[in-house]
Amino acid sequence: MYIGIDLGTTNSAVAGNIDSQLRLFKTADGADVLPSVIYIDRRGHRLYGRRAYQAAVSAPQDVARGFKRLMGTSTPIAFHSAGLELTPEECSADILRVLVGQAATESGVAAPEGTVVTIPAAFNQMQTEATLRAIRLAGIGPAVLLQEPIAAAMAALARSSSRSGQFVIYDLGGGTFDVALVQSIAGSINIVAHEGINMLGGQDLDRALVRRIVRPWLLANFSLPRDFEQSPKYRRILSAAVLRAEEAKIELSARERTTLLVTDEEIAVKDETGRDIYIEIALTRRAFEEIVAPSLEETISLTRRVIADNGYAPRDIDRIVFIGGPSKTPWVREHVPQALGIAADLGIDPMTAVAFGAAIYAESRDWRSPTTARKPMRASVRPPGDVGLRYDYPARTADDRARIRVRAEATQDFGPLAIEVSAQSGWSSGRLAVSDGMALEVPLGLPGENAFRANVFDGTGRPIPAASQAVTILRTHASAAVIPATQGLGIKVRAGSDRPKNVLEPLIAKGTPLPHSGSKSFLAVFGIGPHLPGKIELEIYQDEGAAEPELNLCVGAFRISYTDLPDGLALRAADPVTFHWKMDDSGLLDASVELPSIGRRFTSKRFYVDQSGHRSFEGSEGHAFVSSLLEAAVGQLKRTFTIIGASAAEEMVRIESALAELRERLDIGTSADERRSIAERARQLRQALARLCSKPEHKGAALEHDLSELYDLFAEHVRWHADPGYIDRFDRLGRAALAELRRRTDRSLETAEGQIDEMERLYLGFLWEQPVFVEWAFDYLAPQRHLALEKQQFDRLVQAGRSARAAGNTDALRRICFEIFAVKLSTATRPRDLGKLASILRMG
Repeated sequence: MYIGIDLGTTNSAVAGNIDSQLRLFKTADGADVLPSVIYIDRRGHRLYGRRAYQAAVSAPQDVARGFKRLMGTSTPIAFHSAGLELTPEECSADILRVLVGQAATESGVAAPEGTVVTIPAAFNQMQTEATLRAIRLAGIGPAVLLQEPIAAAMAALARSSSRSGQFVIYDLGGGTFDVALVQSIAGSINIVAHEGINMLGGQDLDRALVRRIVRPWLLANFSLPRDFEQSPKYRRILSAAVLRAEEAKIELSARERTTLLVTDEEIAVKDETGRDIYIEIALTRRAFEEIVAPSLEETISLTRRVIADNGYAPRDIDRIVFIGGPSKTPWVREHVPQALGIAADLGIDPMTAVAFGAAIYAESRDWRSPTTARKPMRASVRPPGDVGLRYDYPARTADDRARIRVRAEATQDFGPLAIEVSAQSGWSSGRLAVSDGMALEVPLGLPGENAFRANVFDGTGRPIPAASQAVTILRTHASAAVIPATQGLGIKVRAGSDRPKNVLEPLIAKGTPLPHSGSKSFLAVFGIGPHLPGKIELEIYQDEGAAEPELNLCVGAFRISYTDLPDGLALRAADPVTFHWKMDDSGLLDASVELPSIGRRFTSKRFYVDQSGHRSFEGSEGHAFVSSLLEAAVGQLKRTFTIIGASAAEEMVRIESALAELRERLDIGTSADERRSIAERARQLRQALARLCSKPEHKGAALEHDLSELYDLFAEHVRWHADPGYIDRFDRLGRAALAELRRRTDRSLETAEGQIDEMERLYLGFLWEQPVFVEWAFDYLAPQRHLALEKQQFDRLVQAGRSARAAGNTDALRRICFEIFAVKLSTATRPRDLGKLASILRMG
């Protein structure tokens, strides 16, 4: 038996593939799907699924749900009565164990041959790796990951009579949105293109309903503080409201109106006047659709762009397949096909299709291989007799017909040979003359093994038993021609030895067929060794199209300290540093670093920190972190508007409005999940602003703005304190940069950028020599623990800084400030100021 698991944000499902028969394994209470919910009481007793969900209103402090959206972060999931905290991976592992248990109970098979767990295509590298950790924690093995759109496409083909054509997978789940453009040829699928929105799903629609309708209703009907969500006393009100909003959303899929109801007994909280709080709101489908329309329009726009960017028109697409619970809403099923001009395919269950597709894919893997490679698609056999015949045929195919090719290289003279191929079903090819390369088309029945017998006859018509051969062809439900990389990856490098600028060097392009491996060589910017303390860092980023690495998502770092080098060996500046990588078809990255000059290669997992980008979005520090991101985005918006002005007014207004909405959501939101959603959206908006400024037509204006700003800062802080030679050097660079900017050629702009960078070095170099500035910088950095990537190291540095300041040791305090900069996220509003300079340099 092979198992497919759809590990969902809201609901999860498990299906099996037993002798090519697909089967859904139901929950203990007979449901098709298991709510991804955990309840732990004060004694540590655990409930899962529907029973846990039912406890969420009365005991929200003891229930975890939606934790899939926190995968890839260090956010703790608290169960207060039990005094227990779990990681998102541990919660996911619990759900996986329940699902595997369902399959074992229903099938009687305790140990499946292999398991496939699906992930959204929009998942980043950290979320992917976190899912693999959850699988290991659950004790499931062997297992691999699969992108949800691929699983959905395989399930769609398995249920469809049409085996060829183009179709769109529209996957709106509880936590993410994925869209994939799929091409199918005889049941073999190819993902032409895919895109996704990481934090847009059913839970976001539920929260929008609470924010737009429930919250105003509560404020209008009860005596509550304007920010009542921030009070622990009132927090359970919205927890209950979100649950009931989800139920109301589901009810509105089948009826025109419903009532969003939470009784005062369930809430068990009084308002400021002592009145019992309850919720009772009449809700219509139309009102709900108006609230969620902006989010759903975003999914339509993305789908339309994926189709157009790949050279297709709506008329080229046969159908759109809906996946995910929220896609069952009438607005989606009616409006999306109408808006796109593509017919809807409603033939599969959007709640279970992904699990079925994963089970189909699981059967296609060779689980005996350490890398669980794809099973061979072709086979070739020779009859036992020495007659010189060979049969080449597809070992596996999703088509309903196959060709057996006969190779005739006879070594004995039997005269002209004839062949007849027959099937157990009674079908026969009839007796045909053998010729080298002849192809016999055979029909395939239902999915499963199709057995044929090739009988060979000599020139007199007598059978030649030694030349007969049994041939078995497995007809599959569907097959995946290739698994594409869902995200591009790049490595942060310094652009040039004379330029303090980071760029992203591509490693793996989005859409690259997996598995994929490669290597690239760079130069060390500085040395490390016994007398050169420090570390070389190779930072890996998701390549999302922003020129500045730090505006992309950091997904890991490879760190080699001077203490990791063998005794007596050192890496010198300009020595080669080679990065080797391999990404398997689960999308998991395996990396190593080679230092050829000392003959060492570092492959241990302790050097690759895949959790370097992990953050906690819980509590006050989570709130402060996201607030800092929004402030940085607002500052970047102001800078962009100054540079571009009215030429992109419509886009700027859109971003300004989006940032205002994010601020409102942060002010009233209390969940870590909501904060992560806001942070992801803020990062996307910053990328959009950076792309605006980096357009060729705006680059000159951006540099002019930076030059003017730098002149003002120099005049305020340096000009009246520095010596004349220092000032003259700064001014000469400024005049040269201005002259290059006036030329407005690509080369002159690049030269001007380098000159402005040198001016900035002069400005900052002077400031860092001033004790008063060093003390100011430390005072500015010390409270920024919420931005620290490594909080314990940050705490140690702050404590050391306070000691250095008390001792009047400016040199030590300056060094500590630089180290703090290296372990915290920068919130600079100018993209080129975002992060510390890379440790490696491009070659050539």
